[in-house]
Amino acid sequence: AKEREEKAAARDSSRASNARKTIKSLQVKLRKMQVTTATATAAAAAAAATSPSPSSSSASPPPPPPPSPLLFACVDLEWWEADHNSVTEIGLAFYHSCGTLRHRHLLTSEHLSKRNGKWVADCRDSFLFGNSEALPLEEAVKEVTREMENAHYVVGHAVKQDLKMLMKIGVKGLHDPQVVDTHDLSFAFIEGSKNRNLKSLAEYYGLKPQHLHNGGNDAAYTLQVMLKQLEIAFEVPAVTPSQHMTCPNFQQLQAQATAEAQAIAQAIEDELVE
Repeated sequence: AKEREEKAAARDSSRASNARKTIKSLQVKLRKMQVTTATATAAAAAAAATSPSPSSSSASPPPPPPPSPLLFACVDLEWWEADHNSVTEIGLAFYHSCGTLRHRHLLTSEHLSKRNGKWVADCRDSFLFGNSEALPLEEAVKEVTREMENAHYVVGHAVKQDLKMLMKIGVKGLHDPQVVDTHDLSFAFIEGSKNRNLKSLAEYYGLKPQHLHNGGNDAAYTLQVMLKQLEIAFEVPAVTPSQHMTCPNFQQLQAQATAEAQAIAQAIEDELVE
């Protein structure tokens, strides 16, 4: 027992050391990116203020635009508890070095009838940071690929399975991402075998999480946890509950998915009776 405890302590010490190194590296890179962006922006503004009029033959070419700001893209997936191959939600949250936060919550229209609630909490319709969007899986994959290809870092909480599933459903550009995992970073702050789930970490930083197991909310709170871990100041986003349930297009998609599921269930029942 003593040997196991010593091995566990050594493993946790190594994890804590690695987490502190990762945090320091990210902080340095972020500061460099912010300085570079600010310098380029100031230079462009100064050049524009002193440049001759466009009609002058001596006019010099405009300076190059500032580099893209550092972008963290956070992702969280939810899948049907009865079939983990059925991705029901994709949550996305973004942070630009200029301080902008943005959120998206994608619902796969093919799986709208597949609800959790037996083993996993069903919070699909409780997105708190904008309106949920119902899209066919193929379109959702295109949207996620487009969003993620601009990311300098991919963020998640115990994100390995999410990334594997994203690649499985066809999201591109994730074969060698620079990944920031809030679970791994937590070893720099929380010792031993204490709970490191998202709810516990969010509460540790005073974030008051609500309606977790909604992909969009999980992504939003995971991103906020990471910003706290990196000591990056940010304004906590206002809660704006999704109004997608009142949207006629969503209501139509939900009714269609429910009707299809009922038809399949009836066909199976009829076959069993025969």
